Amino acid sequence: MKKLFQFIGAVVTIIVVLLILIPILLVVIGVAVPVVLSIIGIALLFALIVAAIGGIIAMLTMWRFRRDIKNNDFDFEHHGKHYNVHIDKKGASFKNRRDVTEE
Repeated sequence: MKKLFQFIGAVVTIIVVLLILIPILLVVIGVAVPVVLSIIGIALLFALIVAAIGGIIAMLTMWRFRRDIKNNDFDFEHHGKHYNVHIDKKGASFKNRRDVTEE
């Protein structure tokens, strides 16, 4: 008889503990899930901003490189398997001017 009452006491204790813990767990999960998702969202937004800034920098670099190639202000040097590109910054300013200093 004693074991029966111990079993009933254990079952009732488990039911009471579950009745207390289930709302607490739901509150913790209910608060924790939005916080975790918010942190993930903020991290992804930060990564997107960094990627956008990197894309703008790459776009400006390629635009400047194309402009220098069109202005013929660059020189390719072949060293074995590698090419070095040298861009002459002074060449664009007087490229199409005629030298009149000796006239």
